[in-house]
Amino acid sequence: MTKPITVAIADIHGRPDLLQALNVRIAEIASEYDADPEIIYLGDIVDRGPDSRTSMELVHRAVTETGAIVIKGNHDNWFYEAISEGCDIALRKWLGKGGVETLTSYLPGCLNDSIDFVLRKFQRHIDLIANAKPYHVSNGVCFTHAGIEPGVALADQDEYNLMWIRDEFLNHVGYLDHIVVHGHTVVGDRPVVTENRISLDTGSFQTGRLTAMIIDWEKETVRFIQTDGDASSVIDIEPEFLDRGLGLATEFLFQHKGVRLAA
Repeated sequence: MTKPITVAIADIHGRPDLLQALNVRIAEIASEYDADPEIIYLGDIVDRGPDSRTSMELVHRAVTETGAIVIKGNHDNWFYEAISEGCDIALRKWLGKGGVETLTSYLPGCLNDSIDFVLRKFQRHIDLIANAKPYHVSNGVCFTHAGIEPGVALADQDEYNLMWIRDEFLNHVGYLDHIVVHGHTVVGDRPVVTENRISLDTGSFQTGRLTAMIIDWEKETVRFIQTDGDASSVIDIEPEFLDRGLGLATEFLFQHKGVRLAA
């Protein structure tokens, strides 16, 4: 049975300071609600920020201790392919997109030895990404990293699109088989809600704003919290509501239940 509260956290990108601040606030809110939350990390744990190693450790601990769910992001996939599979193409792409910062966080000052170091000392982090899911469905809502290809059933979605898709998904106006909660594309300082998606990537590694969405399935409420530019405070925040004439996903969450919304 799905837990009564679901918490989705978007792209951490090597900012464990922000994640830890959110963790403290989420624990307080869960205590207020007397709930054991289902935590879903929407991918891109690593890269760009200064401390991917600690970010991975915090997420691994959450998975081990609470059964948290990890969705695989494109940066996480580069990490896995470059380190675990020894893929040179992935390594070359990855290093220029945050991989250097990630490897440096594991073994400062010794980039040439860092991959071997991860392989020897942090197999649990490799396994974390190996076991990450392309998407997760809770109460009819789809949680994934980048989005979905419109018109394609979830079971038939290409995993590459789930990690990478942008315009075809973001620009799609109309109802989908599921409301989609995702990250991947930075949407500004506030999350964005349309009729078919809830976009949570607020560019944490640059802005200091790491965003979480909290859904209380029993009370039928949605709440957004965010680090306020750094790890010193976590605030409640209103999303940007982008109403394209078809209503808003936050209004449909509790009537959706996995059934296509009628136009």
